[in-house]
Amino acid sequence: MNKIVSIHQPEAFPWLGLLDKISKCDEFVILDFVDFEKNYFQNRNKIRTKSDVGWGYITIPVQKHNHVPINEIVISSDESRKLKIINIIKENYCKSKNFNACFPVIETIIRGANNSLVTLNLEILVYLLRAFNIKTKITLASSLNIDKKLKSTDLLVDICKKTNATSYLSGIGGKEYLDLNKFKENNIDVVFHSFFHPVYKQQYSNFTPNMSALDALFNIDLTEMPTVFNDKGYNAMKMIFDKIPDWGNKRIIELFSGDGSGHSRVYGNNVNTVLWELNVDNYRQLKRLFPFANVENVDSLLRMKCEPVDFDIVVIDHPANMPTSVILPEALCLLNQHSYLVFRAIKQSYNNNLDICVDLPIEDWKTIISQNGFNVINYYEQPREYYYGLHWLSNYVFEVKKND
Repeated sequence: MNKIVSIHQPEAFPWLGLLDKISKCDEFVILDFVDFEKNYFQNRNKIRTKSDVGWGYITIPVQKHNHVPINEIVISSDESRKLKIINIIKENYCKSKNFNACFPVIETIIRGANNSLVTLNLEILVYLLRAFNIKTKITLASSLNIDKKLKSTDLLVDICKKTNATSYLSGIGGKEYLDLNKFKENNIDVVFHSFFHPVYKQQYSNFTPNMSALDALFNIDLTEMPTVFNDKGYNAMKMIFDKIPDWGNKRIIELFSGDGSGHSRVYGNNVNTVLWELNVDNYRQLKRLFPFANVENVDSLLRMKCEPVDFDIVVIDHPANMPTSVILPEALCLLNQHSYLVFRAIKQSYNNNLDICVDLPIEDWKTIISQNGFNVINYYEQPREYYYGLHWLSNYVFEVKKND
């Protein structure tokens, strides 16, 4: 039976990328006996703040740390420094959606922390895993009888052997330093983790990715936590629709709808919704998920060309290799007198595939809209996903009106 194991040093207030990595393995090993690194994520992480730069660090103060294993690092005994962390979190998230539900737990963990940094990090991690419905087994490397003289790939391979791993889930940076032959010699596959950071409504404007998972915990609907790592644009689409007046009473169509697990969840059961999908399996899934929608198994592009229909909102999540210049003129035929066009735009390919990037400058989009009888009243870009630090996927939103 395949068993996926991942290994990572203990982080303070870990970011979503680490939680996603944990969710994708069967056992997560906390590498707690390697040396502590000053000014690293073992005792600090980022949160959104009201500052000009938009973020800042929260840091767990520690005592002497030169060349000391992480599991021997002692937290500062100064209670005022714990209170400082609590107050920073409170100050910046007190108006967030889930503050009253989640903050008391975080405060209790920090106030009750004993002198061990690893213990505090583990308690915070366990709480976050529970909040995000992640049930992966957590193991401390120090409990595995590992030869602590081992380094780098040899250490990772030994941990994988001790945990009976058949696959090792590595961070993307592992491509730079891992000796893959040593894994192969021990019949262990190496898989590199890919993380697409979801976009959601934060406390402050201009979404900033790569914060501590506390940021998502405080801001995303608690009922949505189990699906945050399979977001597929859901929260970004919610932010778009919040800006469209009375959208619940408008006629909506999505072209190339996929399987309905992404952003179509926002509006899929609106009684005026139409979903077009070519793939038969996806079509059947859409029918199950959205019984009140008009779901049709059609080729969206051909249907647009032959049957103009008046819709208030048109959402286009087209295949990556289909040119904007082909789709946009046809999609405009579907629009009502005063309408909204929501269009997926691949800003920069996460895997360097230039063939799937946006093929038109935004001014050219506006030109096509104008040439087809519409004025652009309003336009904005809504980020949708980040690949690690790379802003690779957005939605473009056009509010348009037909020329008289």
